Amino acid sequence: MKTGGYQTLTHLLSALRQWIIVTMIITGHTRCSPAYCLKQKTVDLLAECRFGFPKSLQEETELSLELVVSKNTTSVESELHTKRNDQRLNSHNRVMLENWRANLDLQVIVDEKACARYMAKYAAKGEPRSKLSVSSLQNDDQVSSAFKKAMI
Repeated sequence: MKTGGYQTLTHLLSALRQWIIVTMIITGHTRCSPAYCLKQKTVDLLAECRFGFPKSLQEETELSLELVVSKNTTSVESELHTKRNDQRLNSHNRVMLENWRANLDLQVIVDEKACARYMAKYAAKGEPRSKLSVSSLQNDDQVSSAFKKAMI
């Protein structure tokens, strides 16, 4: 009998295992280094990760909204805090990540000016070639084979 798209417990466990591997490889910020993300704001302060890692654990997903009023405009800034049980994982959406299979930036934008700033920021920056370490997986592993096929 088929239940929820999975025929057996074996299929369910296999899908869960693949999900865990995809999540850790793609969204994991494994370590901070001065060459990549550690930045020192002033001489007397310790270097901090420019991406904010390690992030706080989050029991539930929350959206915070703030009304920003300036001299000529009013806008809404939003910040999405997704459920997190690992301090080194990026915010992500499972369905999007399983299908896209690459890092994605998950944010909520509720203001047209914020949307324009966000799009301009990403359109203007170069993206270095994605580095996926499939060599750390077992060669006979089905997930490793699937990653190699998808990436090569």
